[in-house]
Amino acid sequence: MDIIENIKNDNNENVYDFDTRGNSKSATTENTLNGFKIENTFNETISSSHGSPQHMEDEHSKPITENNTLNGYNIEDTSNGKIVPSNCTPQNVQNQHSLMLSGSEGTPEQEEKWKTCKSEHGRNNLNEFPRDIHPVSPPRSKLDLQNNVENFINIEESALLITESIEKSALFSIKDIINNLGKQKEEECKKLIDYISRLEEEKDELIIKGSHDVCLSQIEQQNRELLICKQEHELDLRLINNLKLELEAMRKKYEIANKEKEATVMRYAKGEMEVIKLKQELEGTEKKHKESIKERDLLATKLKSLSGEKNRICQMIDSKCSELAAVQKEVEKLKDENNTKDIKIKWIQNKLHSETECQKESEINVQKLHLKLQEALNEVEKSKKESQLNMKRFCESQENRAFVVDQQVKELQAQIILERHCSEDKDSTIKQLQHEVETLKSKHQLFIDENSALLLKVQSLEKEKANYECLSQALKETTEKQSESVLELQSKLQELEILRSTLKQNQQKLVASQEEVCKIKARNLDLEQDIASCKEREADMLEFTQKVTTKNVRLQSEFSLIEKKAHQLEYAEEPLIRQVSELEKQIKNLEKERAKEKNDGIEERKVVARHLAEKTAKVEQLMAHIEDLKGEFQVTKHKQAATIRELNRELQQYRKKVDQYDPSNENNLLNQNSRTSSCISLNEQLSTNTLNNQLGLDRQSLVDKIVKLQRKNAKFSEKIDFLEEHAQQLVSELQKKTRVLQNYILREEAGALSSSFMDNHKAEFAKHGGIMATMYGSKTVDENMSLELSLEINRKLQAVLEDTLLKNITLKENIDTLGDEITRLSQKINNS
Repeated sequence: MDIIENIKNDNNENVYDFDTRGNSKSATTENTLNGFKIENTFNETISSSHGSPQHMEDEHSKPITENNTLNGYNIEDTSNGKIVPSNCTPQNVQNQHSLMLSGSEGTPEQEEKWKTCKSEHGRNNLNEFPRDIHPVSPPRSKLDLQNNVENFINIEESALLITESIEKSALFSIKDIINNLGKQKEEECKKLIDYISRLEEEKDELIIKGSHDVCLSQIEQQNRELLICKQEHELDLRLINNLKLELEAMRKKYEIANKEKEATVMRYAKGEMEVIKLKQELEGTEKKHKESIKERDLLATKLKSLSGEKNRICQMIDSKCSELAAVQKEVEKLKDENNTKDIKIKWIQNKLHSETECQKESEINVQKLHLKLQEALNEVEKSKKESQLNMKRFCESQENRAFVVDQQVKELQAQIILERHCSEDKDSTIKQLQHEVETLKSKHQLFIDENSALLLKVQSLEKEKANYECLSQALKETTEKQSESVLELQSKLQELEILRSTLKQNQQKLVASQEEVCKIKARNLDLEQDIASCKEREADMLEFTQKVTTKNVRLQSEFSLIEKKAHQLEYAEEPLIRQVSELEKQIKNLEKERAKEKNDGIEERKVVARHLAEKTAKVEQLMAHIEDLKGEFQVTKHKQAATIRELNRELQQYRKKVDQYDPSNENNLLNQNSRTSSCISLNEQLSTNTLNNQLGLDRQSLVDKIVKLQRKNAKFSEKIDFLEEHAQQLVSELQKKTRVLQNYILREEAGALSSSFMDNHKAEFAKHGGIMATMYGSKTVDENMSLELSLEINRKLQAVLEDTLLKNITLKENIDTLGDEITRLSQKINNS
């Protein structure tokens, strides 16, 4: 009777509570462990509302049931997990009592096998007992009850190990969890198959023994449980497959969106580069147009030299006025374009600020999600510790009486209810997290919309490109029209030759018109300077836009890297390493392309410098030729002056002689000297006649010489006028070329065209500090240095340079004149 009471107490005490929360399994498994049946289930079921694919992404929202048999006990591991002996139902207890009264206890052979297996396998390997040793019914002696208690303690230890492994697995990423789930499902399937085979063997043994009624009911229950487990297992597999497919689809969508974003950025950069190229082409066309205008001006000046007609001058003035109006319109257009570009740049900067703020907000949301996950894990650990304490209390309370056990069971049930409420709170937190994920998806869609807006901007830039091409065609048409007008002007030249007679009357009017033309030219020069300053501003703005684009690209690349770092928590490291290597290769390729572009630019600059040097050499040659002509002209002037002086001297001498040989004086002399002989008087008369004849001949020759010299002087004056006009043209060309050189040199870096000696000299100046150090260096050493001061210094230096050049030219002229005089003197010495 004592044994029967102990068995009844065991039957009442076989409902144990423990919690293995934090497990990430999503299926029901059944394992046999020394006759006990272990069932691991959660409160959540597959048929609940949380079983949808969206709610299944979290680890803790996956329903799990594990069924294991251990020494004839059903161990149910749930949020209110229970240990119930599989054969210790009230009916089985009565059958056991009847068997014990009849003396049909376990055979001694079975008990010996039981002990040997326990000694061989140990406590933790209870699953590895042979199938023929597993008892079908619970033990009937006190020793067997003690063994059952020890086995139960082993079950507790195995449950603790399972919870620890579950905690470790909860810290892994989603991929590892899915792989572990797949492996666990395979193991659980194998265990289910083993369990089914064992149940069939037990079924056969029970049929042989004759306990048909009880065995059939147990078999039916077990078959039902098997069907339920199989169905749950199939549902879990389907859910896992659906989750995998959804994850892959989301990854593909995310990769496609990133690729589209990068492609839009690259298209935007290419569009900007094309716009810059088009602007450069427009500048080239403008230069060509200006050159054509210069040629037209040269033709107009030639026409002016041939004809100073008033009507023609008026027409030229009108044409220049129209050109001025066109230039003013172009200047206004350029100003408008600059304003629009400034507005676009500001808009892009605001856009960048907004994108960076969105990025920061997304990072903050990610951090909040991580904190919430950590809080959930901490709550899981707390609940686990509470379950362990409950298990210890339960083990200590096994020795107490039945009424104490009932009180503890009630307390544990209350704790289970509280833990259920905690699980519901966790579900609510999971829903909130999923809502935040949906908000992040909406933000991602907003980014896609922004990419589409950028594409529209690129299309607008392409339209602007087409407009610029139309403008270039219009400029070509204007050049053709100008060539036709030049032909018409040449035809009019022939008509102007007839109208030379009217030039004398209009000379006075021409002077006034020329003064007005000079004023207009001065205005044109001022306008050209304004245009040059506007172009410099445009170049600065282009450089600024290029810097902004480079910064945009850099920021976007950094943004992509940050996103990749954020996704490293969810994905593996290997594909990221591959992407990083590919990006490094792309960066290297871009750096190589950049170096090539720099080399090409340096070569182009060298070619331009060579062309400029050749042109300057030609200009110097022309200037030297002009100086030679001027020297010759001066020499001829000196020669003419010397000849005129000599002629004047000879004339004076002849006049003196004529005065001396006056006939009145001669008669007086003859009257006074009447006594002189007649021979002398005759000789003197003959000599006077000869002298008069000689003087007449000399005067005619002198007049002829004077006429010839006047003609030569007129020719030389015409040559001088022509050379002066040519010199003015060359000076204007030189001024234009100097402006081009100044613009080119201003665009170049400091010291790009200087020699090594000058670089060393500048470095020495830079060491001492001051204004010149800031001029020569790239950094501002002097705080007082400003842009206006630097411009003034440049102007002063340019004035000094011009003065030195003029001095050199005058020295050359003096040297040439001295050389001419030396040659003349040497020729005179040789002739003498």
